[in-house]
Amino acid sequence: QNDGYDWWNGEKIVSETSEAFIRDRLAEMGAVEELDIHISSSGGSVKVGLGIYSQIKSFGCPRKVAYIDGMAASIATVIAMAADEIVMQNAGLMMIHDAWIEYTSGNAKELRKEADDLDVITSASKTAYLEHSKGKITEEQLTAFMDAESWLTAAQCLEYGLCDRIGEAEEDEEGGGPMQAARIACMMGGVEQAGKIMAEISMLKKRIEALEQSGDDRGTSAASENEAREKKKRTRSAVMAAMRGMADGIK
Repeated sequence: QNDGYDWWNGEKIVSETSEAFIRDRLAEMGAVEELDIHISSSGGSVKVGLGIYSQIKSFGCPRKVAYIDGMAASIATVIAMAADEIVMQNAGLMMIHDAWIEYTSGNAKELRKEADDLDVITSASKTAYLEHSKGKITEEQLTAFMDAESWLTAAQCLEYGLCDRIGEAEEDEEGGGPMQAARIACMMGGVEQAGKIMAEISMLKKRIEALEQSGDDRGTSAASENEAREKKKRTRSAVMAAMRGMADGIK
């Protein structure tokens, strides 16, 4: 939703889900190698959602990944489509439907225009879904789902190209993966810490990839595999500890 106003004192209420807020946070992040977007939302303003979709879509970074943390419904699903990859868990859900308006009034001509406008808005959402699905869902199938206001499981989303992967985040020996640490840091430090957090995650991925590559170069003996596995574990633990330290520092 966009910013609002407190009718009692006239003060501005800043929304952390407005187009302006997301635009400013993306600008603060600067150059990052990966943008991770966590979505758990029942939807909201179509105008705001389409604006956020466009901001994420045009954000200049090599890779954007959307994680559906629970469910994404209505316009929240369209925002997810801006990512290069959408990840859901087995228990995750999406809900898609035609655009609708809660309150309206007017004469017959005005109401017919309102209906025509809703068709155009629905068409914009369809474009985002179809583009991301890369042909896995036809426009006819999508229209039927949206007309019926459909809840889709993770398996259905994967089948129709509305998500790209189903899987749990990798965990370290202490029970928390890098994305869990990132979420903890965000909760404690706010969205403005996202750039630092993403840099830590990117460093972790690069170091692990380097270890895996070095393991491939040595061959596939049991000793080599065990050595690579232990080095990977130590690397992940070290970076996770650094991220937790960062989180402690921003309490």
